Amino acid sequence: MRRTALRAMSSKRRAKQNAYNKARMVVAARSHGRCEARLVGCDGDGNQAHHILRRSQGGEDTPENLAWVCPTCHDGIHANPQRSYSMGLLRRSEA
Repeated sequence: MRRTALRAMSSKRRAKQNAYNKARMVVAARSHGRCEARLVGCDGDGNQAHHILRRSQGGEDTPENLAWVCPTCHDGIHANPQRSYSMGLLRRSEA
Protein backbone atom coordinates (compact mmCIF):
# COMPACT_ATOMS: atom_id res chain seq x y z
CA MET A 1 0.00 0.00 0.00
CA ARG A 2 1.42 3.37 -1.00
CA ARG A 3 1.43 6.24 1.48
CA THR A 4 0.83 9.75 0.31
CA ALA A 5 2.94 12.56 1.68
CA LEU A 6 1.21 15.12 3.84
CA ARG A 7 1.57 18.68 2.64
CA ALA A 8 3.43 20.86 5.06
CA MET A 9 1.35 23.63 6.60
CA SER A 10 2.52 27.06 5.49
CA SER A 11 3.81 29.41 8.16
CA LYS A 12 0.93 31.81 7.43
CA ARG A 13 -1.63 29.02 7.85
CA ARG A 14 0.10 27.80 11.03
CA ALA A 15 0.01 31.32 12.52
CA LYS A 16 -3.68 31.64 11.68
CA GLN A 17 -4.42 28.25 13.29
CA ASN A 18 -2.45 29.22 16.41
CA ALA A 19 -4.38 32.50 16.71
CA TYR A 20 -7.69 30.62 16.39
CA ASN A 21 -6.66 28.07 19.04
CA LYS A 22 -5.65 30.86 21.45
CA ALA A 23 -8.95 32.67 20.87
CA ARG A 24 -10.87 29.42 21.51
CA MET A 25 -9.08 28.99 24.84
CA VAL A 26 -9.96 32.56 25.88
CA VAL A 27 -13.62 32.06 24.93
CA ALA A 28 -13.81 28.70 26.75
CA ALA A 29 -12.33 30.31 29.87
CA ARG A 30 -14.66 33.32 29.57
CA SER A 31 -17.69 31.03 29.55
CA HIS A 32 -16.32 28.65 32.20
CA GLY A 33 -16.99 25.87 29.69
CA ARG A 34 -20.73 26.59 29.61
CA CYS A 35 -22.77 27.22 26.48
CA GLU A 36 -23.23 30.95 25.88
CA ALA A 37 -26.26 30.58 23.59
CA ARG A 38 -28.62 28.67 25.93
CA LEU A 39 -31.25 27.90 23.27
CA VAL A 40 -34.07 25.39 23.72
CA GLY A 41 -32.60 21.90 24.07
CA CYS A 42 -29.21 23.21 25.22
CA ASP A 43 -27.17 20.64 27.10
CA GLY A 44 -25.23 23.38 28.88
CA ASP A 45 -21.71 22.19 28.15
CA GLY A 46 -20.07 24.23 25.43
CA ASN A 47 -17.33 22.65 23.34
CA GLN A 48 -17.44 24.53 20.03
CA ALA A 49 -16.42 28.02 19.00
CA HIS A 50 -19.08 29.76 16.91
CA HIS A 51 -18.19 32.77 14.72
CA ILE A 52 -20.76 35.54 15.26
CA LEU A 53 -19.69 37.29 12.06
CA ARG A 54 -19.06 34.41 9.70
CA ARG A 55 -15.54 33.96 8.38
CA SER A 56 -16.95 33.99 4.84
CA GLN A 57 -18.16 37.53 5.56
CA GLY A 58 -14.87 38.75 7.00
CA GLY A 59 -15.29 37.53 10.58
CA GLU A 60 -12.04 37.09 12.44
CA ASP A 61 -10.78 34.50 14.89
CA THR A 62 -10.94 36.81 17.91
CA PRO A 63 -12.61 36.27 21.28
CA GLU A 64 -14.96 39.18 20.53
CA ASN A 65 -16.24 37.37 17.44
CA LEU A 66 -16.56 33.94 19.04
CA ALA A 67 -19.20 32.39 21.27
CA TRP A 68 -18.66 29.13 23.15
CA VAL A 69 -21.65 26.89 22.38
CA CYS A 70 -22.84 23.31 22.66
CA PRO A 71 -23.46 21.32 19.44
CA THR A 72 -27.26 21.58 19.82
CA CYS A 73 -27.17 25.36 20.07
CA HIS A 74 -24.61 25.64 17.26
CA ASP A 75 -26.95 23.71 14.98
CA GLY A 76 -29.88 25.87 16.16
CA ILE A 77 -28.02 29.11 15.47
CA HIS A 78 -27.43 28.17 11.84
CA ALA A 79 -30.85 26.54 11.36
CA ASN A 80 -32.66 29.70 12.56
CA PRO A 81 -30.63 32.67 11.34
CA GLN A 82 -33.34 35.32 11.80
CA ARG A 83 -33.73 34.45 15.49
CA SER A 84 -29.95 34.25 15.85
CA TYR A 85 -29.49 37.73 14.34
CA SER A 86 -32.04 39.17 16.77
CA MET A 87 -30.32 37.46 19.71
CA GLY A 88 -26.86 38.69 18.64
CA LEU A 89 -25.60 35.16 17.95
CA LEU A 90 -25.09 36.06 14.27
CA ARG A 91 -24.11 39.41 12.81
CA ARG A 92 -24.31 40.62 9.23
CA SER A 93 -21.33 42.04 7.43
CA GLU A 94 -21.37 45.82 7.26
CA ALA A 95 -19.83 45.83 3.80
